Amino acid sequence: QGVLIAKALLYVMFAVLFITNNSRIEWLAKRIRRDMIQPYSNRYSFVYIQPTEYPEEPTTVPTDTPVEPTMIVTPQPVQQKVPVQGVSISEEELWNALVLYRQAHGKKSLNRSESLCQYARKRTNELIERLKTSPDDPLDNHEGFKRDADSGYVFESTGYNYVGENLAFTPSYTSATQVIEWGWDTSSGHRELQLSDDISNSCIAGIHPVFVGIYSY
Repeated sequence: QGVLIAKALLYVMFAVLFITNNSRIEWLAKRIRRDMIQPYSNRYSFVYIQPTEYPEEPTTVPTDTPVEPTMIVTPQPVQQKVPVQGVSISEEELWNALVLYRQAHGKKSLNRSESLCQYARKRTNELIERLKTSPDDPLDNHEGFKRDADSGYVFESTGYNYVGENLAFTPSYTSATQVIEWGWDTSSGHRELQLSDDISNSCIAGIHPVFVGIYSY
């Protein structure tokens, strides 16, 4: 409170000095503003950054992000990393991570569809083969999915009229939670699809470091 009173007095003094038309007094007023008033004003400046929390995982987010967004999003550049050897993330772990993730965001539960799982596995195997020959460009920008949609195969094989796809290439991730919450959640298109209120069926398959999420209603 004493600082505020002192600051108010300084402002009053500063105003009085400028009202008088005297060059020496004006010089003194400028010095008071520079040396006394401005330091107190700048002291109370601050910037607040909202922290981001990642449940059940370390708070430091790995720098590698999914290469491909959903069908409606422009692909993002990828930072290639050396895959972690010996990592195995099961479909059950991926599904449980998705269930917990949607529950945490207040979304309805989904049905785990075997027909979607079969298609997700097909796409996973296709992309794993691509990885062997194109390690710098492991995902196909959904070209395989578009092919299957144009031919009608994806709808015939799954039994659904609306099907969406998420792709991820996450060589440094070692858990299903990281794939769901550090990979797809940090991309607006992926997040929108896996948190959609419209979808009612889903399945996620993968062979590290390639993961495929298929969603439908």
